[in-house]
Amino acid sequence: MPDAEALHEQIDMAPVYEKYPILKIVDEPMDHRFHRRRSILNFVPRWGVGAEVGVFAGAFSEFLLQITKPKKFFAIDPWWVAFGERFPNWGEYSANGTLETRAGYEAALHRTKRFPQAEVVVAKALDWAATLEPETLDWVYLDSTHQYEPTYAELTALAPKLKRDGILLGDDCWANRKARHYTVFRAVRDFCRESGFEIIQLDMAGQWAARRTID
Repeated sequence: MPDAEALHEQIDMAPVYEKYPILKIVDEPMDHRFHRRRSILNFVPRWGVGAEVGVFAGAFSEFLLQITKPKKFFAIDPWWVAFGERFPNWGEYSANGTLETRAGYEAALHRTKRFPQAEVVVAKALDWAATLEPETLDWVYLDSTHQYEPTYAELTALAPKLKRDGILLGDDCWANRKARHYTVFRAVRDFCRESGFEIIQLDMAGQWAARRTID
């Protein structure tokens, strides 16, 4: 698998930060963790059709676009459809519930606008998956609800949309039963057991990858 090559210069966020100053405060601690997540992208096929489900403000979308070089990329998030005017209180991640969903959306648009293959979609994962033909995606990176039942349902809905050799990946998958997002691990584990997939990577940054098993 190819290494996750160095990123180009990231886009200037000044126009968005000027409109939504709190977004800059939210973004600052994220960059270090994004670099820790990069290695999982070595499992993503280059030049394919991919999707990120759970975009938030689009910072990781830049990594996905630059590293995987997709010919088509869907950035899927419900933003205000799911959360209303502001994100829930996710601690510093959402500025304790004061960050506007519109700020996340506009940041995602701004970060992806230089990539003509990128399409930002305001939708819940299950609704978006229902619009796809079977076997249209090469990969999906899932970083959405972090709850067991919704995550399991999203995996179930997205799997038929993958090509036969397609890859499912995601964030915040922790096998430690005391971990905050152990629910994600449970959902991925149970989905794989019941759907003919196998986990091929689970790393120390909470990243996971899975593919269909081969008889």
